[in-house]
Amino acid sequence: MKAAVIGAKLSNKWDKEVKLIKTTLEKQGIKVDFSYFNTDTNEDASNLESTYKRNQKLIKDSDFLVAETTEYSSGIGYLIANALNEKKPVLALHNKLKGGAPSNIIKSSSISKLLNFSEYDEKNLTDVTKSFIGEVKNMLDTKFILIISAEIERYLEWASDFRRMHKAQIVRAAIEEMMDKDKEYKKSSD
Repeated sequence: MKAAVIGAKLSNKWDKEVKLIKTTLEKQGIKVDFSYFNTDTNEDASNLESTYKRNQKLIKDSDFLVAETTEYSSGIGYLIANALNEKKPVLALHNKLKGGAPSNIIKSSSISKLLNFSEYDEKNLTDVTKSFIGEVKNMLDTKFILIISAEIERYLEWASDFRRMHKAQIVRAAIEEMMDKDKEYKKSSD
């Protein structure tokens, strides 16, 4: 899975928080697109078309968006809205120890299935992101039709009864195990 991370760029005040978010996601096996922070606001303003295209690509190429919203701006709100418009799940984070009151607009919008608002600090960030990632995995499932032999069908029937799992869960677990062991695949997805 791949996440895009965004947050305030007007000052270096939130650098520590966004970097902590990035490393927390990476420790959970998430690829993080941190390119939003490759430029500052002056660079963004100097070439608006390039900034727009880069931000659109950032959202399009990610599975979900994580927004550090403690220092909220209309630009962050726009990118969150854009991600939601693209049907991308969004985790809006507010540092409860370092910020003022969170944005009521973001909090009230979290009734949407795709937007999750959470207050965090250094101690609970891993739990907050793990919970969100678990929800995202369920949202991102894709239906796939598979034609199998009669022997595989018999095995899946047996395994389903014996392990008390759905057949699809058994197939998915086998593929995930294979992906985890496939060094060539890991190289290609870096």
